Amino acid sequence: MKLYNLKDHNEQVSFAQAVTQGLGKNQGLFFSA
Repeated sequence: MKLYNLKDHNEQVSFAQAVTQGLGKNQGLFFSA
């Protein structure tokens, strides 16, 4: 499952990466694509 950063739509990560990373760039939350 791919997730994208709500503050930076160019940043897409896997579910596992989102869990370990926590927040994306600029403290954005991850949401499913």
